[in-house]
Amino acid sequence: MVLTGFIRDLRQVLPNVRMAAVSNKPVSVTITGKISPHVYTASIFGRTIRVKSGLNLLPNSTLQARVSLRGNTVLLKTLPQENFPRDTSGIRGTGPAALQEPLVKSAASALMRAGMPLTPQFVDAVMAFARRFSLKDAGALRLSAQFADKGIFPGEGEFERFRDYIFPASSGGNDMPGGYGRPDDEQQREGGNDENEEIDAIMEKLKSRIVPVENPEDPLLAMLNHVQGLHDNWVLIPFSLRGEAADFRGTIRLKIGRDIRSIESLVVSLARETETWHFAVPKFREKPSTLKFYMSGNRTEKIDACLSVFRENIAKQNLILDDSIGRSRNFDGFSDIVDEVPENIDYEA
Repeated sequence: MVLTGFIRDLRQVLPNVRMAAVSNKPVSVTITGKISPHVYTASIFGRTIRVKSGLNLLPNSTLQARVSLRGNTVLLKTLPQENFPRDTSGIRGTGPAALQEPLVKSAASALMRAGMPLTPQFVDAVMAFARRFSLKDAGALRLSAQFADKGIFPGEGEFERFRDYIFPASSGGNDMPGGYGRPDDEQQREGGNDENEEIDAIMEKLKSRIVPVENPEDPLLAMLNHVQGLHDNWVLIPFSLRGEAADFRGTIRLKIGRDIRSIESLVVSLARETETWHFAVPKFREKPSTLKFYMSGNRTEKIDACLSVFRENIAKQNLILDDSIGRSRNFDGFSDIVDEVPENIDYEA
């Protein structure tokens, strides 16, 4: 029914569109999720439908696309540069094509496998990392991908730590801030195997910091008891929530404080089909904390039923679910988490 209504709306806006014909007039398309390679959920004319594209599109991105109808299948035709951030200054290569660098794609796909939204902000971060080491530095970007694959997000300041991990302290004579130097080409040629061994050793240390969840049926937030992590890193734990109304899959994102035993911030994301909910705890305290709740999608009786189950679980963890539920259109779970509602959230009590 939704697709039928969309096609009717599309034909009203683009009366010249015929079957298997690409429209000359582009329309605004917001990619809301990825179903399979080249199959996405997208919002067009306020409706969420399934679309196909031959390009690798970024979830949570908005682009101008020409639309093609083939039977009841909606096809998108866009220009490659419309799918990526336009700021490519300082990147080796020609414009957005540099973002097709295999190592960058590897890092991006690792994050997607970890269940993290691939946003333009993340692409910018990866490219900032690439610019620091240059795209030819395979070890640096491979390490970034491995971090992401283990659920550790390279947030603010993490690129400096990556540099510290990869390049040992230098006594001087380098052009990089912080007292660390990039090995020259000759050193890289001689020490390629050493670099791989160093990366493997780092990853072993990282893996030892992340303890798998022993019992998936534990109450949702009880899984925090099984987690250790590195300070100032975001750590991901996948989980599922079974309720009478619906089943959800999601991730818990933890930011570890300077004291490794402390959890500085928490974001919980639930996803079902095209709907996503984000929960945020600004700080963990001894007294009960309020779990703020943001939602993208419409609130329904089914959602309320699932929330009641969720509320019972978190009550056991000395947390309170805020009854004021806000609707978010662009909260990606990686904004700075503060006690008040972030400025980039459209909040409705």
